[in-house]
Amino acid sequence: MKLFFLKTAYLLGQESKCVSKQVGALIVLDGRIVSTGYNGTPKGYENCNEHFPNYNPAKDRESHHVWSKI
Repeated sequence: MKLFFLKTAYLLGQESKCVSKQVGALIVLDGRIVSTGYNGTPKGYENCNEHFPNYNPAKDRESHHVWSKI
């Protein structure tokens, strides 16, 4: 059952629009999923993948870090 939850969290993370880190999360209580989510910007804000359409970790990591704090 734990593997199912790990796989589910991984798949949720794939929905993230972040070009740097894609993270999925589950809240599990008594073996049942109570809530799910993934990282991203709040509604109405520009997503990372829109701001950095050609993201290159070797060149853009620092500028992405600075941008994400705004």
